[in-house]
Amino acid sequence: MKCVGRYIVIGIAAMSLAGCAEGSSPELEVYNGLEKVVAQEKQFADQQKPLADLEQQENAIYDQIIELGIKDKKKIKNKAQKAQQLLDERESKLQKEEKSISASQKQFEATEPKIQKLEDGKAKEEALELSSLMKKRYKAYQSLHDAYLHSIELDRQLYTLFEKDNVKLENLETQIASINATYKEVEKKKEAFNTLTADYNKAKEDFYNKTKLKVKNSEDK
Repeated sequence: MKCVGRYIVIGIAAMSLAGCAEGSSPELEVYNGLEKVVAQEKQFADQQKPLADLEQQENAIYDQIIELGIKDKKKIKNKAQKAQQLLDERESKLQKEEKSISASQKQFEATEPKIQKLEDGKAKEEALELSSLMKKRYKAYQSLHDAYLHSIELDRQLYTLFEKDNVKLENLETQIASINATYKEVEKKKEAFNTLTADYNKAKEDFYNKTKLKVKNSEDK
C-alpha cells in the first residue's frame, strides 16, 4: 500500500498597521521589509491547496490501478499515463513555490541591515531572534523541497513500472516501500518547516509588540 502524501504547509502571517504611521523610523523600515517578505510568499501560499488536490487525484488513480490488478493492462497503462501527467503538474506547482520562497529570501536578506539599525535594545533582540528563525526556516524549506521532489521522482518510476508488460510483483513492492519511506521523511520535514514558521510568526509578533508600532493580524477585522 502506498502512503498518501499531504503537502500542505503553513505560511508566514501578514500584519498591518492599525493606523497611519508618519515619517520614518528604523522600526517602520523593518516592518515594511518584513511585510514585503510576506507579499513575496503569496505565490508559495497559493500552491498549497492545488498541490494537495493533485496528490489526492494521483492517489485515487493509484487505488484504481491496484483494483485492476493484472486484469486489464491497457487500462492500467492509460491510468499510469494520467498519473504521470499529474506528477508533471505537481512539479510545476513546486517550481512556482520554490521561486516564491527564493524571492522571499532575497527580500528578507535586504531587510536584515535595517534590523542592525534598531536602537531599542529589546526590540533589536526580538528582531535578531526572528532573523535567526527565518534563516532556519529557509534551510528547512530547501530540505523539504528536495525530499518532496525526490518522492515525485519515485512515484514516476512506479508508474513507469505499471506501464511495463511483464513487471515483477517484487519490483513493485520494492518501489512502493521506497516511496513510503520517502513520504515519511517528507512528513517529518514538513512538520519541522511548519514548526519554524509558527515560531517565526510568534517572534515577529513579539518584535512588533516591543516597538511603538501599532500592528494587528491582517485577518483580524
